[in-house]
Amino acid sequence: TSAVTVRVATKPSRSATTLADLLLEDWVEGVVAGAAYRLAASPSEAYSSDSNAMKYASMYRYHLGCARIEANKGRVRGDMTVTQRPFA
Repeated sequence: TSAVTVRVATKPSRSATTLADLLLEDWVEGVVAGAAYRLAASPSEAYSSDSNAMKYASMYRYHLGCARIEANKGRVRGDMTVTQRPFA
């Protein structure tokens, strides 16, 4: 018999009340920066601030980029491209 291993990535629904431990262990700074950005960007609220929104948005985009790189590379060091070889 053969076994198939599948790696699936999903995102939490808006009604989720918990997050996977791995998500918070690896990406807590990005999650917090994204939440802080959304709060600071809320219009007409006492806690809203354009300067803080820009700061947190920048931090969130940085962590988002790191997560995308890790997702593409699979936590492995190496090139993302393959060198073309001529036909023999």
